[in-house]
Amino acid sequence: MKGFKKRYVFIMLFFVGLLPIKKGIAQPKFIQNMGQFHPNSIYQLNHGAGKFYFEKNKVKYQLFEKNKLDELKHGKSDDANIKIHTYETEFLKSSGQCIIVGENKFRHHENYFIGNDSSKWKSNVPSFKKIVYRQIYPGIDLTYYEKFGHLKYDFIVQPKHHPKNIQIQYNGLNNMYLKAGHLVLETSLGNIVEQAPLAYQIINDKKIEIPCKFILTENVISFKFPKGYQKKYPLIIDPVLIFSTYSGSSANNWGQTATYDNSGHLYSGSISFAIGYPTTLGPFQQLFGGGNTDMCITKFSVDGTALIYSTYLGGGGNENPHSLVVNDNDELFVLGSTGSANFPTTANAYDNSFNGGSNWGFIGTYIPYPNGIDIVVTKFSSNGNNLLNSTFVGGTGNDGINESGANVYNTSGLCNFYADEYRGEIILDDAGNCYVASTSKSNDFPMVSASQSTNGGLQDAIAFKLNSNLSNLLWSTYYGGSQNDAAYSLQLNNLGDVYITGGTMSSDLTTTTNSAQPIYNGGVDGFIAKFDALNNFSAATYVGDGGYNQNYFVQIDINNNVFICGLSQSAMPVFPAGVYNSAGSQFIQKYTSDLSTISLSSTFGTGSVVKTITPTAFLVSDCGLIYVCGWGGLLLQSGLQGTTNNLPITANAFQSSTDGSDFYLGVFEENMQSLLYGTYFGGTQSDEHVDGGTSRFDKNGKVYQAVCAGCFNNNDFPTTPGAVYPNNGSTSNCNLGVFKFALEDINTAISVPNYYACIPNSYQFSSQSTGGNLYYWDFGDGNTSNLMNPSHLYADTGIYTVSLIVADSISCVMSDTAIIQLHVYGEDNAQIIGDSLICPGSIATLTAYGGTQYSWFPSASLSSPNGQQVVATPTSTTTYMVIATDSCGVDSAFFEVQVANDLYQISSDTSICVGDSLQLSASGGLEYRWMGNFLMNQDSANPLVYPQNNQYYFVEITSPNGCIFQDSVFIQVDQSTPSPIMEDSVNLCQGDSIILDPGNIDNAIWYPNNNLITSSASAAISFTDSNQLYYFTSTNACGSLTDSVQVLVFGYSGQAFGNSTICPGDTTYLYAEDGVNYFWFPSYSLSHPDSCCTFAFPTTTTNYQVIVENAFGCADTFSVDVNVNPIPFVSAGQDLWIQFGEEVYLSGNTDAPIYYWEGTQFLSCTNCLSPQITTPENTYYVLHATDSLGCSASDTVQVNMEGILYVPNTFTPNNDGVNDFFEIKGENINEFQLWIYNRWGEEIYYTNVMTDYWDGYYKGKLTQIDGYSWKIKYSDYNNTQHKKIGFVCVAK
Repeated sequence: MKGFKKRYVFIMLFFVGLLPIKKGIAQPKFIQNMGQFHPNSIYQLNHGAGKFYFEKNKVKYQLFEKNKLDELKHGKSDDANIKIHTYETEFLKSSGQCIIVGENKFRHHENYFIGNDSSKWKSNVPSFKKIVYRQIYPGIDLTYYEKFGHLKYDFIVQPKHHPKNIQIQYNGLNNMYLKAGHLVLETSLGNIVEQAPLAYQIINDKKIEIPCKFILTENVISFKFPKGYQKKYPLIIDPVLIFSTYSGSSANNWGQTATYDNSGHLYSGSISFAIGYPTTLGPFQQLFGGGNTDMCITKFSVDGTALIYSTYLGGGGNENPHSLVVNDNDELFVLGSTGSANFPTTANAYDNSFNGGSNWGFIGTYIPYPNGIDIVVTKFSSNGNNLLNSTFVGGTGNDGINESGANVYNTSGLCNFYADEYRGEIILDDAGNCYVASTSKSNDFPMVSASQSTNGGLQDAIAFKLNSNLSNLLWSTYYGGSQNDAAYSLQLNNLGDVYITGGTMSSDLTTTTNSAQPIYNGGVDGFIAKFDALNNFSAATYVGDGGYNQNYFVQIDINNNVFICGLSQSAMPVFPAGVYNSAGSQFIQKYTSDLSTISLSSTFGTGSVVKTITPTAFLVSDCGLIYVCGWGGLLLQSGLQGTTNNLPITANAFQSSTDGSDFYLGVFEENMQSLLYGTYFGGTQSDEHVDGGTSRFDKNGKVYQAVCAGCFNNNDFPTTPGAVYPNNGSTSNCNLGVFKFALEDINTAISVPNYYACIPNSYQFSSQSTGGNLYYWDFGDGNTSNLMNPSHLYADTGIYTVSLIVADSISCVMSDTAIIQLHVYGEDNAQIIGDSLICPGSIATLTAYGGTQYSWFPSASLSSPNGQQVVATPTSTTTYMVIATDSCGVDSAFFEVQVANDLYQISSDTSICVGDSLQLSASGGLEYRWMGNFLMNQDSANPLVYPQNNQYYFVEITSPNGCIFQDSVFIQVDQSTPSPIMEDSVNLCQGDSIILDPGNIDNAIWYPNNNLITSSASAAISFTDSNQLYYFTSTNACGSLTDSVQVLVFGYSGQAFGNSTICPGDTTYLYAEDGVNYFWFPSYSLSHPDSCCTFAFPTTTTNYQVIVENAFGCADTFSVDVNVNPIPFVSAGQDLWIQFGEEVYLSGNTDAPIYYWEGTQFLSCTNCLSPQITTPENTYYVLHATDSLGCSASDTVQVNMEGILYVPNTFTPNNDGVNDFFEIKGENINEFQLWIYNRWGEEIYYTNVMTDYWDGYYKGKLTQIDGYSWKIKYSDYNNTQHKKIGFVCVAK
């Protein structure tokens, strides 16, 4: 049927959680099983989270602990206990006709040589970028591939078939359930999320979304289409992917502000209460600065899987970040507040000093500022390692903090929601200057070109402008009345006008008479103030109806209309007719640029004007779409901070349920005509909130939001697969959470059957993009197409860059571009281009064309056997062949490299006499160039040379084939006839030999040859035993010369004396004579070993030798023996212990004939060996002995007296100075104890000191006259123990 197209249903699903494709891998690699895997597996995917096995009707997923395995592989851990979890998906009632095929084959192959079973070794194993289960169900195909960094699978349902046949059973999971439409798979290693399917049909090359959802019955998943679909058109089911992560801080960590850059990175600002916030390598500030809090600044990767940089920012006091913005150079500006006098500033800062203020605290004294608060503005380098600029801004009051209603949060002050104290915003103009909206209580806040130069009352709004390096305050102004005022947000229009907005309680604000509301209506009103491009006050209006009304954000559309987003506690007007309105406390209004007219006013909420959410981010896109993000529900049980319950959401909400304490995201059609999208975002336990500060949408509708998440040690904040910190790192309280949510987006992707095409066949391109309905293809050869899936025929071979731009005609999302490179090949077009003629020893560069793979033959003389360009080094003429292979076929080409066969000759090296000339010669060339000194005709083949010294002459010869050869000739120049250098005579010791070697000649003939042998061209060796005259003749090119040398033969001389016998320790004299040099050895026991005479003092018998050298250098060796006699044996006997007056005999002994005792007192004889002694005291005796050679020895014996005591028997303690004490005397006593008892056996005295005595007293009283018994124990110095007892009489 002509024009008929098959219509398909596409069901696309993402795996997220544990299963992201590894970063840096563009597509997964499905490896075909050629026998190297288990036979059940038809294809295998090696994945960062494990291994996946694709079988006939099921897929098995084997997961492991990725982080732990990485640590083990990189040597960071030795724990090899890796957890593994395996589960499977089985396709119930699948078709028996199913086959699995690979598509988009990779150009390279895999090789498997595993184990020692060669039958399982496989080479050239193909791998593919995707696989297809054909006819997995009748009329349904299943495709696995990569999409946006995740493993994805599609069901493709052909016309007249229905996806109700698809039933997927999950086995081996811990649990599985549906949450907010997503399928959550619980494993022992973590959760895997198959995101809620999003369906669309392709109708006339346009994508029409079709509602679709999962149906879970026990452990079986199927699909349901609540509104049906047109079965003749394609249907695609695709999920929404978000990025969300914790900070991972182990310290208490509160989220406050976030922003983005042009590449889609998320930047967060939070506070940490201690060390423990994760920092990266080389941050500006590695450690916590002190106080209660420091700012924490982090840049996340685009997908939230890594930290680009992370750093603390603070001093010794407390800090808070309020707002962030990034310039086009990826340099981050931070608006914050500080109580630190040492907050980091830079040398060129506008203000380096802390200006202080009054004592204030957030949540009472939880975050105190005892010395006041200043505004700070800081600019980071793009890598986060340096502060480019940083400055204080403020006066002597508190600046940057909204104190009106602080810590109370009701309608009595400006702080109506928790942490409204920390609002404020920073933005940049096109020149990089920064604008700030904030609050001040200072009367001396610095003013430049101010419209209002003085503080109007209690607290004023302020706005100011700093140059890009924060060194100069370009403009500043108060804006306020006599009560409390605060500025929260500001924006610039395309004319450079500045709009600030906030809240006021002042009835006397400066407004313009033609403004929409020039008069204060009471209570809390919002305000908008406009300053022109020259910073002059231009217009201002109140916003409110007399109750509580306050503006939190301002936005400017492309027509310079002014939008505000705020909160009200009373019903705000809704107009014009037909605008969206769900009734609530959140209002959005649109003003003309001069603030004179409100063209739009509407609200959204729960249906009644009750406190629900506080806005954290607000955007009006370039096509008028309105985006809102906010939170509610903190302290819900106290009714203080609103609720997210019953806020309007759409059917395709990412999260359709709330615990009342979550974030809310909404998108409204231009001019609030309808709610396009609404969703909740948050956990099921924690009160997600923001601790002050602003976040942002980018112009594509992506929100970059900072969150205070997981408080009270919860772990329920939704995080995405591969998040850098999927869990709350704090064990005690909160963590910064961040999320990047794409409310509207285009992701362009190109699908091609192969990345090559073969002429003359046409090539089919397909768009697999999500989002958008306009397509612009550029095929790289000058041709284009606007079809979604065009085909194209290339006219010539080459590499073409193909691009696809996808845009959307009905939304404001920026277009997206995908680019691929396509190789277009022809058939039979192999070719070699290169050097066909080379010189010997040089190289030829050969380049092959016509393929993607090349094989060269012969390869022995090539730099590579398979490169496209190779270097050939043949030694002879060689023909090379290349086989060129590409995706279109195989072809071969041949190329001959000729090696020029050129030969040349030159003169040999030679010698001439000085003054002579010589003609050199060369042949075999067309051109010659000689180089050297004293050279004539250098460009001829036969130049004339006349060198004056030894000389190399170099020649460069150009052959007939253009080859250039270089060579040289060495000419030795002899200056004259030989002039040898030789002594007239030499000395030779009889029996030795000597080398005769004249210098300055290189040849000699010696004669006569008596006792002479030639050792070299000029030297000879003589071993004559008598005087001999030798002659030698030397010859060179200039003549001959004869000379002679006399060999004088000398004998030896010398003698040595000193043979002797000595006693140990004695010295003897040795000497030698008839020489001029002497060398004695061994030398260690000699006084002068290099002299003729020396003293010897050996300890054992020693043979000494001496070398005696005479005046002619002839030396001989002589010896002397010195015997060392042993000392005689002598013993005086063992030491003795005797009693006083006891007679004993000494026991001497010796083998010497002469002996005597020293110490003659109390000895019976001195020259006998056993004399009798009667010594009254300790003493010692020495026995001396001398042998027949006079060698002496001695020994000593000690005679010791045993201990002795004297004990009196009576004493008279009458203090007359005579015999008043019982005192014991003794000799040679070592240890001593004395006890005294009365007649009843009672101990009345004790001592262990020999010199102590008893004075006759007991217990302070003199004892009576009586007899007393005593007991003594003592030991002498021989350690002999003694005991005595007796009586002593106490008398008058």
